[in-house]
Amino acid sequence: MVGPEDRIPAYRLSISARLPRIAGLAAYWRPALAKALPDQGLVVDLRSGGYAAAWAPRRATVVSVRGFTPEGKVVSHFVKAIRGDVARALLLAPAVPSSPEDVAEIAAAAGLDASLNGANLDVTTAG
Repeated sequence: MVGPEDRIPAYRLSISARLPRIAGLAAYWRPALAKALPDQGLVVDLRSGGYAAAWAPRRATVVSVRGFTPEGKVVSHFVKAIRGDVARALLLAPAVPSSPEDVAEIAAAAGLDASLNGANLDVTTAG
């Protein structure tokens, strides 16, 4: 996990990597992440599934960002770009969102085709 101003070093170890003597990296990191990450307020989750398995808040309100094509197909490879667009919109917003509805409004105001679908912010690509 990183903050908005944290420098991110180059790395090549996926959460799905298998290492000797470790059952799985998600399970390995889960206790440390549970201690380090907030479990209250609003959490906008921009992680892929493997990383999401490493930590799930129990009390926080979570909004996960998903991407779709105009035809309704799930965007998998370019979803990082979509999540980056949402992150940019939230960081540049005049106020910090406090609800899933705020997240959807900020994304839409930034020009994204975004709608709230339960605990998910669904963003449709331009084409």
